[in-house]
Amino acid sequence: MSDLIRDIMAFDQFCALIGNIKMVKMTKLIKLSVILGIISLTACSTLDKVKDVNLWPFGNGADAPRVYRPANSTEYACEKGKKFYIRTLDNGANVWLMLSDREVLLPKVGSEKVYSNGISRLDMTGAEVSLEASPENRYIGCKVVPINNK
Repeated sequence: MSDLIRDIMAFDQFCALIGNIKMVKMTKLIKLSVILGIISLTACSTLDKVKDVNLWPFGNGADAPRVYRPANSTEYACEKGKKFYIRTLDNGANVWLMLSDREVLLPKVGSEKVYSNGISRLDMTGAEVSLEASPENRYIGCKVVPINNK
């Protein structure tokens, strides 16, 4: 019986020793976590002092934005900041109209420079071009935007 008690006490001491080792490792881990947390917080707070650092790899941002113009087209700028593009096809028999949300083919109607598909109507007879894409979507006072080759 005394051997059994001695074995139980030895096992109990062994468990206490293992617990102390785990406790030491845990407190070191907690201290290390706190130190790393403080370091990362101080590093973040100093980033606002660093100015004029550009990490964007695709240019410095000061470059002029690229202007998209479909190939072989003419850009028209209208009132209220609206714009569209036209590509003349078949020696003027048709025009390809390019809006921001869709593209449509408009055949010539009659002998004047008027193009329509029954829904949209493009009138190029005067000094200014007008376009009625739908009854509620009109482009008025449109003028050709010159190509700016630099």
